[in-house]
Amino acid sequence: ELRSLRESLNQKLSEAEASIKQLRTQEEVLNTEVRILRDELVRLRQESKANTGWRARFEKEHMKHDSLKREMMEERRRQVEYIENLKKHYEEMIAKRDSMINRSRDTIFRLEGELLTIRGDAGNKPFSRRSDRISKLRESVLSSVDRQEPPRTSNPASLVSETAQDVLQGNSSKDNLEVTSGEYGEN
Repeated sequence: ELRSLRESLNQKLSEAEASIKQLRTQEEVLNTEVRILRDELVRLRQESKANTGWRARFEKEHMKHDSLKREMMEERRRQVEYIENLKKHYEEMIAKRDSMINRSRDTIFRLEGELLTIRGDAGNKPFSRRSDRISKLRESVLSSVDRQEPPRTSNPASLVSETAQDVLQGNSSKDNLEVTSGEYGEN
């Protein structure tokens, strides 16, 4: 009986040693897996920190981008407003210029009409020379208006009125009657 008990204990001992050996092998495998998982955890933590830093940088850059975008939109709005104001200003200037041109035309036509009524007969040479001067002035002003250029005289209405006053006063001085190239660009 002791023998059988000894054999059974030896058998249990060898089974226990085999199971201990097997458990040690499993322990080594599990320790290796734990090391791998620890390394993976450390790597994931570092990635998480890096991602957090990247996200913070992304948010910061995104805010800068939005700020620049808002500034650009505001600058564009100001430029459009400036261009619209400039356009209105030029339209007003063109309207004033057109008004002056129309007033100058009306003055020319009125003065020509007055000269024709004053003139009397067509054979009167001083009046013909003055009429030629007015006609040339009229052509100069109207041609510059058609080309939308400023007239070649500083103030055509004043020159016409001076000529009309000369006619009304009867001045027939040669200086007043001649058309010079400096004044009208033609002889």
